[in-house]
Amino acid sequence: MQSSTTAMRRISGLLFIVCLLLGCHGPLTPGYYGDDGPIEGEFLIVPEDEAIDFPNPSTFTPLNGEQFWTELIDITSDYFRIQREQRVQNVGGEWLEGEIITFPQTGATFLEPWKWDSVTPYERTLATFQSIRRSARIRVIPHGNGYLVDVQVMKDLEDVYQPEKSITGVASYRFGETVSQATDRIAQPGGPACWIPIGRDTALEQEILCRLYERMNPTPF
Repeated sequence: MQSSTTAMRRISGLLFIVCLLLGCHGPLTPGYYGDDGPIEGEFLIVPEDEAIDFPNPSTFTPLNGEQFWTELIDITSDYFRIQREQRVQNVGGEWLEGEIITFPQTGATFLEPWKWDSVTPYERTLATFQSIRRSARIRVIPHGNGYLVDVQVMKDLEDVYQPEKSITGVASYRFGETVSQATDRIAQPGGPACWIPIGRDTALEQEILCRLYERMNPTPF
């Protein structure tokens, strides 16, 4: 009897820890996404209680702009599949900023050690128990003799109509009348799954900037 009570206490404690991990997440940020993706916004303002080693955006002064762009693409492709890239250009004497846009990617779980986008143990645990996806937008802005690199990694939580493989039906029928054969559906199923923005992944942003600093060894602004 005592052994079964101890086992129940251990299971209850484990469930409590899992609930804490699943319930702690950043604030929702509705309205961040427009119809065509992330809208233009200000640079990231980091809360004072978050540890940030590298400013975002960061200034880089590479000697070779071509090498700098190649290194940035190589680092980004380690975490995401790139959808579109636009290099920094000089058009008519005016410098135009570069941009890298990635496809959304589901978060790396504990069963996917070959994926790197879940940087911290918390992020990997969250992605294991929840449907999480990330997408990145990196801006390369000409600034003096170098570039300002602004890394934005957005994180989304999937919102589904009902749990996967749920035994609950999505439609109900009236069977009270024996004569009528009408089987009109009176409960319509929900729409397709959607994604709720839950903020930016500063840990992954910091890792991308850290690797870029290590490769380029820049002179800070």
